Amino acid sequence: RGSRRPTPPGRPDLTRGGAGSRAAGPATPAPNRALPNPATTPAHHTHPVLVTPPRTQPSRLPRMRLVTFDAGDGERAGMLVDGRVVDAWAALGEPHRGSLRELIAHGRIDDLRARIGDTGAPSHPQSAVRLLPPIPDPEKIICIGLNYKAHAIEVGAEPPAEPVVFGKFRNALVGPDATVKLPANSTKVDYEAEVAFVIGRQAKDVAAADALDFIAGYTLFNDLSARD
Repeated sequence: RGSRRPTPPGRPDLTRGGAGSRAAGPATPAPNRALPNPATTPAHHTHPVLVTPPRTQPSRLPRMRLVTFDAGDGERAGMLVDGRVVDAWAALGEPHRGSLRELIAHGRIDDLRARIGDTGAPSHPQSAVRLLPPIPDPEKIICIGLNYKAHAIEVGAEPPAEPVVFGKFRNALVGPDATVKLPANSTKVDYEAEVAFVIGRQAKDVAAADALDFIAGYTLFNDLSARD
């Protein structure tokens, strides 16, 4: 399920093979198979890294790898640089703030981008923190189903004339390496590799040509579904 739109020039490819609204890529189903790391069900593993696209001069501005982490004092927005997690709000001189969602909402991404390489910013080794979903508390998770032909054939459904849109709840999100308890009454739980994108600001009736301007970043999303 999901969008197969190619990454436009200047937009980031994902660094590895996600939270927020999702656009799905080609699925990798595994019917009747337990997950290697089997707490809600269905649950959705998110990749810990949100990759942000540069807004201007894409050939000159570096991509950023943003995370939400917990170093023992609660959820904090961070920036992953050379194996270390930099406290984003502390780097901006506002340590009283905390969340990645707030950082995006206040339009501070480019300010943070300018601090890449600042060795004086507080940081932690990545191995010393717990990585959470990049956006642990999205307002909504919007999903698109059966939007490419091969997946419709795979599940025995006719490709829909219009996109199938449905939502999921934020408390179904779990972070990387989390354990997902499979439902006892299901013998057909699939996992699907998805591409997710995070909407950075409120939007309505956006023209297709302008849609990418509203994307704050991209991440990965492992969508679990009980097919029976």
